[in-house]
Amino acid sequence: MSHKRYRVGTVLKLLGPALAVSVLAGAPAQAVVGSVPNAGANLGFVAKVDTGERACTGALINAWWVVTAASCFAVDGQALAPGAPAKPATVTIGRTDLTTTGGHVVAVTTLVPRPDRDLVLAKLARAVRDIAPVPLSTSPAAPDQALTAAGYGRTATEWVPDSLHTAQFTVESAGTTTFAITGLTPDAALCRGDAGGPALREAGGRLELVGLHHTSWQGGCYAETETRRGAVETRVDDLLGWITQNAPVPSSGDFNGDGRADVAGIDGNGDMRLYAGDGAGLLSGGALMWTVQPGGWASFKAIAGGDFNGDGRADVAGIDRNGDLRLYVGDGAGLLSGGALMWTVQPGGWASFKAITGGDFNGDGRADVAGIDGNGDLRLYVGDGAG
Repeated sequence: MSHKRYRVGTVLKLLGPALAVSVLAGAPAQAVVGSVPNAGANLGFVAKVDTGERACTGALINAWWVVTAASCFAVDGQALAPGAPAKPATVTIGRTDLTTTGGHVVAVTTLVPRPDRDLVLAKLARAVRDIAPVPLSTSPAAPDQALTAAGYGRTATEWVPDSLHTAQFTVESAGTTTFAITGLTPDAALCRGDAGGPALREAGGRLELVGLHHTSWQGGCYAETETRRGAVETRVDDLLGWITQNAPVPSSGDFNGDGRADVAGIDGNGDMRLYAGDGAGLLSGGALMWTVQPGGWASFKAIAGGDFNGDGRADVAGIDRNGDLRLYVGDGAGLLSGGALMWTVQPGGWASFKAITGGDFNGDGRADVAGIDGNGDLRLYVGDGAG
């Protein structure tokens, strides 16, 4: 197989600047650019991105963040600046058939572009916890490797398709920040609207994200006369550290919403107080977090922080004098409210517990509670993300 090299962004056409949906070709030639994946394909993490002027594709990488092409959000060809989008933008996740009402449509609040390539992290206004994100690859695409490409862009016959499409490609050559691909079937192509969509590689029985759709000849796409079908992908395999740093899941102890972990504690008067962290190991403050009942925490045996109701804000779970575990919902600005029972199976069942802590211990994106019971055993109580 020859390993052709493509010049990115010059001879190839950008995939983003068009209000269309993406498509990639699969084995059957239903459309020149792809086939509709079956219901068991587990591609709910593939996102349709609508920036107001353009439609692109992206991928959910954790409950709060989607990765896609920076060019989808760029204005008048200028370099994309970090911060809020220039125009309201939304992401549709978990709806591979756009004619249905499943999944989520979530606003984009913040953009974090990567300076050296066509890639941006888009933060969601609320967490998406019922759809498994796609894992990031940590090894580069290699020549002759097979990849699955997915997107919501044009097909051979449709300007704006209403479903996700996939197609099989193979890696032609790899560079420092990009790699070139070509279709494994005659009908495989990337079209307008596919920009930012995922190139996926199977590893260990699961799909992992190895690249994002960047540029393409667009041969075989609707209203195109070009016959060449090669494309270029943006590498993501070398960005795990940068993505982890810039697309964090909110801390279970960030009670005031500033992105830094804080400490909540019960003082000698039975008041719950917030000591704000500065992100460098020091605390300040001491503001009351619960003003409804002064001294109301005096009888609590143990407390734990975590986003137990899935609203993206840190809450407090506490064992009260009756041995009940109760939820006090955080407002993201340092105050608490509520007091709803979190465990109704056995009233007073937490009376013997010596300590509890909050965290996502089973990896489902929802905060759980781990506690040491009266027998000295450490037990896990799985959270449902709704309190």
